[in-house]
Amino acid sequence: LNTERYLQATHSMLETKGLFFNHGLDLDQDLKWTEDTYDFPSLHLRARSVCLAQGIEARANRWFGSLPLHPARGDILRVLSHGPKIDHVVHYGGWIVPLGADEFLLGATYSRQGQDCQIDGPIGDAAQDELVRRWQAFFAQPVPALRVITHRAAVRPASYDRHPLVGVHREFPRLMCLNGLGSKGSLMAPGLAALLLDCIEHDLPIEKALRYDRKEL
Repeated sequence: LNTERYLQATHSMLETKGLFFNHGLDLDQDLKWTEDTYDFPSLHLRARSVCLAQGIEARANRWFGSLPLHPARGDILRVLSHGPKIDHVVHYGGWIVPLGADEFLLGATYSRQGQDCQIDGPIGDAAQDELVRRWQAFFAQPVPALRVITHRAAVRPASYDRHPLVGVHREFPRLMCLNGLGSKGSLMAPGLAALLLDCIEHDLPIEKALRYDRKEL
């Protein structure tokens, strides 16, 4: 699965149906709760349920600001190398994804040191050096030097115990969070979203190991 293309296609499909809005929100100002609904006046929207999937930005909202998040930065390189011939994903202390035309994705670091996405500076330089060393360690024989095409970084919304943080707010009915997925977001998000939907629509319980408030249970 090409995740980026899948997400782009999904966004386009939802936009066509009028179900996707690319709009910045100040939740303290733009989210209004009434007895039965949640209103977004700036978008002219009203909803019975709201799920906040904000990653580390959740620390700034007044409903789920106390989530036990332990963010971890991750860096990824897109590189060009004419040496190794790799036609499948390699996972060994890191990973390599072949893109064709001698280009590869190389990742990913895991660092508690940086809490931003800046690639220029000591943290970005150290991450790039680590990934280049890791690339060389993948192969038993020396390989030609690679060329870095792009360098990207993001901050994973990891949790204190590496388990998701999901559930319904204790005081505000039908207000949910979906967070703490760390580096497994692409794999876990669809199933967890379905679990939250079942919780809201069919009153099915969420197991303790997944609940955002499990430390208090």
